[in-house]
Amino acid sequence: MSILKWLRCHVARLTLMFAGGIFVLSLLSSIPVDAGSGDLDPRFGDGGKVLTDFFGNAAEANALAVQRDGKMVAAGSARRAFLDFDFALARHNTDGSLDETFGAGGKVVTDFFGGNDYIYNLAIQPDGKIVAAGSAAHDAVNSDFALARYNPDGSLDETFGTGGKLSLDFFNNTDEAHGLLLQPDGKIVIGGNTNGTGIGLSVALARYNPDGSLDATFGAGGKVIVNRAVIQQSLTDLALQADGKIVAVGWHRPGKHSSFLLLRFTADGALDSGFGSGGEVTTEFLDRDPAATAVAMQLDGRIVVGGTAQLSSGPYVFELARYNSDGSLDATFGADGKVTTSYFPLSIDLINLLLQADGRLLAVGVAVRSHSDFAIMRYNHDGSLDDSFGNGGLVTTDFGGQFESASAAAFQPNGRLIVAGTVLLPAGSDMALAGYDTGFDAFDLCIQDDVSGNHLKFSSATGEYQFVNCRKRIIVTGKGVVRVRGCKIELQDIQTDRNLSARLSPCARSGRATLRLTALGKTFSISDPDITDNSRRCP
Repeated sequence: MSILKWLRCHVARLTLMFAGGIFVLSLLSSIPVDAGSGDLDPRFGDGGKVLTDFFGNAAEANALAVQRDGKMVAAGSARRAFLDFDFALARHNTDGSLDETFGAGGKVVTDFFGGNDYIYNLAIQPDGKIVAAGSAAHDAVNSDFALARYNPDGSLDETFGTGGKLSLDFFNNTDEAHGLLLQPDGKIVIGGNTNGTGIGLSVALARYNPDGSLDATFGAGGKVIVNRAVIQQSLTDLALQADGKIVAVGWHRPGKHSSFLLLRFTADGALDSGFGSGGEVTTEFLDRDPAATAVAMQLDGRIVVGGTAQLSSGPYVFELARYNSDGSLDATFGADGKVTTSYFPLSIDLINLLLQADGRLLAVGVAVRSHSDFAIMRYNHDGSLDDSFGNGGLVTTDFGGQFESASAAAFQPNGRLIVAGTVLLPAGSDMALAGYDTGFDAFDLCIQDDVSGNHLKFSSATGEYQFVNCRKRIIVTGKGVVRVRGCKIELQDIQTDRNLSARLSPCARSGRATLRLTALGKTFSISDPDITDNSRRCP
């Protein structure tokens, strides 16, 4: 569901409610990690906040992705005056300003068939191309899965689909793609819902080759439909396991009430019989109608799922569950694998999840009282709220609008947390970004030259890195692959413009490391005899 749709649906609910009163594995901690307060970062935008207008009308951000260079792409939809909504993207520099080299003044708008088009998910390929997934409507009742790929400058990639765009119809009815995955082989997986006549709401997936053609080795001709007859099921998010299996989450409704839904598919699109019951897991909570909206994969293979349910007293609450790799609930998380977070008198809805490299979990969404604000909650490894973050684990941000909601989050290479969403203003709605100083450095490993101060910092969880050459003031950022082999940790990133190889041996008494990086036509080397001492930085 788009944020604008959510806001419209919740206006009536808010009015009635308040009229009545109502383990990501950290391999080595060579850089200290502070608790952090969740304060807005004053170096970002205007006091930590950025609003982006399209056409002086309605716009929303449902997705966010960060490029290798730290620039951010927010995506959703925008409406020209008296016209339907179109795919909309905005790219921002690291300080929050619009990137004038992208599209027209930092913004791109794409129409499909003249109907309402929404981006629900976004990803950036290793070559810098941007992939956006969502829905494209032909008319009021017929919409298709929609996919568009953009070049780094914001122009449509003519080598993909038809002129950079493609759509996929299942049953000539309502089809929406909410999940998006980029596989290491360049193939693209999208997943969502199809609402065909006679089958009701069902989970649907498709996989494409890098050129946009359907991958015939996946499902039936590139498509998969999970039809449960009278049972309604909806897919809201996707995650890719290290072994190539695909995890889908959403909600399952066999009757009046719903539960969390997890499905796992093998690499060829078949339901995985080794997961739950025939590839399917459903989870109920004590609260009413829980629905999963997001999934995050830990490096150890455990699966974290987040969503929302409603208390009998009225307010909505965050619901979390963590699962082992076989689909069973992880009893070390919360109460027998489940966590419910209420924050009375606020009503809170969870929309997305993000894992920090130290294993703590960030949940973003909306906090509602007389109006709604961005909401962020941070959890410890065991599912308890992180009291060092905000007010008892909760941070809310008010942009000055009546209805505001956060929909996606990502870390910049410098560790700053960026949250994207939508702010409803009297004249319309804008895309919104907020930057937070969480006190967390996403880089937990460091190699440095103890004389010059040149250094490489990287994340053992994500492979993101930042190399700094002090004398030439050169900064190289990217994302590589982390491998652990016995007592050795390796980071590698081989691209057309660089070749990086970093190796650490943390099991030695002081720990040793080496780095070799070829980039910008130059080769840099560092030999660090003691990786536990990182006191030297650029003079």
